[in-house]
Amino acid sequence: MRKFLFAFVFVCILTFTALSPMTQAQTGSIGLLGVGGPPSGGGSGIVCANASNNSGSTADFSATFASNIPAGAAVIAVFTWFNSGSNASAPNGAGVIQDGPGDTFNSVQQGIDYMTDQSSIAMFVALNSAGGSATVTLHGSASGFGSNQGFNALIACYDTGIATSGASDAGTSNPATAGTSATGSSSTNGNALGSFTTGTSGDHIYVAFEDSQNNTASWTAGSTPITFTIPANASVGAGFGVALEVGTQASAGAINPAITANSADDFIAVGEGLKP
Repeated sequence: MRKFLFAFVFVCILTFTALSPMTQAQTGSIGLLGVGGPPSGGGSGIVCANASNNSGSTADFSATFASNIPAGAAVIAVFTWFNSGSNASAPNGAGVIQDGPGDTFNSVQQGIDYMTDQSSIAMFVALNSAGGSATVTLHGSASGFGSNQGFNALIACYDTGIATSGASDAGTSNPATAGTSATGSSSTNGNALGSFTTGTSGDHIYVAFEDSQNNTASWTAGSTPITFTIPANASVGAGFGVALEVGTQASAGAINPAITANSADDFIAVGEGLKP
């Protein structure tokens, strides 16, 4: 009887030891794609960089990641530009933005403020990066801007958790059509992008907000309807007033992302759900 009990206990210990690594791996996966934002910073799969252009000109300028862009990653780029006088056209798509590996960027959302001397914002995405050099550059010579327009700020992120093709799910801009800014608020979650409906569970929701008067010095990531994070280097403060937040939507459906600003200035925003 004692021999039988000893053998039974020994088998149980071996079984527990064999299963423990699998349990840890499953927990790590849930942590990345569970409710709320993907972790920010190095090692999380999402790395960001920013640059600003104080002169507000069409001169080229670049944001540089702390490490090279991994092969297969998606590169998300958000940039802002100013409109002076009556010029408010969006920059040309082809060639206006380029990364070190030479990936092809496509415009997914644009928010254009037609008010005089105000700013506008656009989001471009490149899928399945070839991998390599860590820079993302705005090319003024390819922008098609008039004499009274110029770039203000650039925020770029690479994300290793995005599908390599057909990743764009759904998104919107606020205002949804080109026009004036949306009414701003300094209350918690007081600035909302506007609702859109995703079709795939687990989308990474990228949302960029810009104070249309460039005064907002700080932003706090939204906590509704999911928990967002503003990754390191994904905001540009006073004088530019732009921030990029990201969260994971566990279940597909309608979503209206929000953010908190430290001022109540009007804003413009763009957002897109990218499939995992």
